[in-house]
Amino acid sequence: MLTLNLWAYNSVHFGSARVSFCPDGTSTAGVLPHQIPWDRTLGFTDLQNLVTSLDPLVTASRTATLTLGILAHGQPDGIAILSGGRVLNSGGFSAHGSNLVDLNQILHRGARPLVILYSCAAAARHRDAPVSAMGLLEWMSANMENTRIVGFTRLLTLDGLRTVDQPEERFCLAPDVFETTEEYDYGRDIREQSPAASGGLALAGLDSGSAVQYLNGRRTTLSSGSTPSAGSRRRSPAGPRRAP
Repeated sequence: MLTLNLWAYNSVHFGSARVSFCPDGTSTAGVLPHQIPWDRTLGFTDLQNLVTSLDPLVTASRTATLTLGILAHGQPDGIAILSGGRVLNSGGFSAHGSNLVDLNQILHRGARPLVILYSCAAAARHRDAPVSAMGLLEWMSANMENTRIVGFTRLLTLDGLRTVDQPEERFCLAPDVFETTEEYDYGRDIREQSPAASGGLALAGLDSGSAVQYLNGRRTTLSSGSTPSAGSRRRSPAGPRRAP
């Protein structure tokens, strides 16, 4: 069964996190235990640009399983991956719904698509949101049929220090995204909540305590084992560079 793991990043905000495309895919060298080995990296400027750029990559791969990781700034019930600082949330389907439909069609050229939003608190609910209102993940999954959507309720920290291609371009190594120990605090600006550099952070992944998954508009149970636990990764003593 062919697999494709695509790492997409908002190049407007995370341009320095870029890793070049690797023509031979990803080897196991440099990949931490249980870490998703990203086969390709892709910069995008907005949601429509992401859809357009993904199309030829997925078509050419003829994959049976597809995982799409999206690195972008986030906030409760909204993810700022759109141009001009606009956010993608449950109130914007009229503006962005067609792009989500197109994205879902592309992802389903693989049989089992998974989307992981590496965005701060994208799975958290805003304190002012009506109880009846859909959260971001619920809304996305309701409009992206049969696609698993995963996000995190905690703040995330990006460490790009291991993001270096080997001279022979043997593998693509995306920046490490760590899960902090802090839940989003609604009383403080999210930009003030990135933690100081400290050890002990776990890589954000499907087995993270704050990971939340939705499928077809309903919250579902995550299966662990796809990503590392708290003690199963290395980290640079210099600490993280920034928080998504």
